[in-house]
Amino acid sequence: MPTERSMGIEMRRKKKKNRAASAQQSHLPQNGSEPKMSAVILKLAEPLLKKYGDTPARCKSIVTFAIVAWNKMVLPTEMQAEFQKNVLDAVVAPDKMAEGGEVIDYITSVIAERRKQYYPHLRKYIVSFDFGPSEGMFALNVASAAIPADR
Repeated sequence: MPTERSMGIEMRRKKKKNRAASAQQSHLPQNGSEPKMSAVILKLAEPLLKKYGDTPARCKSIVTFAIVAWNKMVLPTEMQAEFQKNVLDAVVAPDKMAEGGEVIDYITSVIAERRKQYYPHLRKYIVSFDFGPSEGMFALNVASAAIPADR
């Protein structure tokens, strides 16, 4: 028969487990440190992945553009247009620039809105990323760096 003490311990365990599950669900760190940027990007891209991510290739494209959008947003305002132009020049055929710009604008608006909601004070840029093997569709590995306070 459970004692009062053992029931109290069990209740504390359940509360701790529920807090850990909630933190994992929201991609927030449990120890007060900053979240992993891979988790941040996946959280921000979540609605795009649900709506358009029906293949691994599409998921990777969505995540890649979410990373581009993130990096664009953390740049000084005066550098953002040039950054987007360089991205478009690198990934979009010249005759598809208008459509490519619309896609990037759409993704950027989704990411920006979710960034305001979930990570408004996170000041990091993504230096590199890759997709590794996973039991699911893919595993995202991200290297990031803090943005200096004077920027």
